Amino acid sequence: MAKDKLTDYSATNASNTDVGGINIDEGMLPSAVNNSIRELMTHQKEAFGSGTPMFVDQTNNRVGVGNSAPSTALEVDADGATVLTVDRASSHGDIVEVQKDGTRFGALGSQSSGFYIDGESGHSGLRFANGAVTPREDLADADNSNDLGASNNRWANLYLGGNLFIGGTGSANALSDYELGTFTPVFSSGLTSGGYATQAGTYVKVSAMVICSIFLRANSGTEDSNHIRIGGLPFAFTSATDHAYGAFFTYNAGFWTSDANTQWLAFQSDTNMGFYKQSDGGVIAGTNSNVAANLNADCRLTVVYRTDS
Repeated sequence: MAKDKLTDYSATNASNTDVGGINIDEGMLPSAVNNSIRELMTHQKEAFGSGTPMFVDQTNNRVGVGNSAPSTALEVDADGATVLTVDRASSHGDIVEVQKDGTRFGALGSQSSGFYIDGESGHSGLRFANGAVTPREDLADADNSNDLGASNNRWANLYLGGNLFIGGTGSANALSDYELGTFTPVFSSGLTSGGYATQAGTYVKVSAMVICSIFLRANSGTEDSNHIRIGGLPFAFTSATDHAYGAFFTYNAGFWTSDANTQWLAFQSDTNMGFYKQSDGGVIAGTNSNVAANLNADCRLTVVYRTDS
């Protein structure tokens, strides 16, 4: 068979007896020329043949590096080592350009502030900066002009360990926490050895604001001499005096004595709130509860307050 391709050559000199059907067997050429041609054919086989670092499949127009059976136009394999190094010298800019039918559709490149991935002209991209991944648009850095996801192409979940800044970049725009949860409220004062038919508490915490829904129904216990308190709130009230009271909305709490001047009072830096009334002298005084005399009565409250947590 005539040796028409590099891959037809043999790694054994004596087997390389023709080039494209031209006889170079012993005696056809001067010995030195004959052997030189055979030696060159052997080197080419070693460089481009099967089982060597580079393989050229001239039949299918494929090249394999570290792969003797490439399935694509260029296939590069390495075992436990860097597969490909692309180095642009002297200046920043595109390093690898991706094209479709000769038109640029994207690129990988470098700029002084980081590596970037660009889409085609007019499209979004990303820059990998020092401690941040930032947006690019139309082949340049961008600010406040790109969305993450779309109405019909949404991300599933977003996990953050820090703040979420909405509508601005200042501390006033920072959403630091959002939680949904449950807790177990209790009459922490006003009822001794209390038993409960219902102890239900749910909360929503948005940054420093907490919204709690409470449903308590005591079915046993004895009244003590202290004013009534409800404890077990999921977060302590703020220590700031201007936010100590919070907001309380009572649906039904008819088992204690009250009048028009009675109100709930939050305890600073504490998870308890008490039922108080303002005396004529301006002193907050305890109000005797009537829990034991009205067992199985509902206590339903919605509480909104600030926390330092």
